[in-house]
Amino acid sequence: MFFSCTKDDKNSEYVKNNFNSYNEIYRVFKDSLLFYSNSNLKGYNYINENDWELDSLILVNSTDHHLITVVLISSGTGKEGKSDGAIFFLGKKINNQWYFFQGSTLIVPRDAYGKDENHPLIFHELSQIARKEMFGENCLIKKDGKWIVNDKWVDYFFYNSGVCGHCKTKEQFDSAHWAAINKKWKHKIDTAEFKKQSGNYP
Repeated sequence: MFFSCTKDDKNSEYVKNNFNSYNEIYRVFKDSLLFYSNSNLKGYNYINENDWELDSLILVNSTDHHLITVVLISSGTGKEGKSDGAIFFLGKKINNQWYFFQGSTLIVPRDAYGKDENHPLIFHELSQIARKEMFGENCLIKKDGKWIVNDKWVDYFFYNSGVCGHCKTKEQFDSAHWAAINKKWKHKIDTAEFKKQSGNYP
């Protein structure tokens, strides 16, 4: 699912020219992440445990039904903080409402970028790395002198065998997306057990 890229100029230009048009989506997604974390969903405990930021580059296809973005994660300082990362996210609009689900995770070893456990990569650096390794050259195409979202690039992530190995039709893929959207709600943190292990259980 990763593509290589050499420059971020067009991504930055796209964000500068288009962020206001998808600013509401940005807000909705950020609120959703906080809601997932506050609902004790296992796959989102990193929201409370790490510093994080939603990347400003959100690619929404021309039909306004699919989007792709990344969440940047800084694991802090100390002996545990040897790497940072980025999490690939897909968004799907159903009945005029956006739903989100996680894709792959990019682990970014700090020592590969001249950092150490006491010096995390800053979010700007993580953004540049994520855009290079996870978005790549083909996410935007030029039309009438402006960079626009490449619909084929976005839609590929929704309709390929990696999403659903047995799916053949759009309806089958849509069903797989809905299953992925709902899957996160089936796995919650046992807060009583967590408090017990942390010594705060009454």
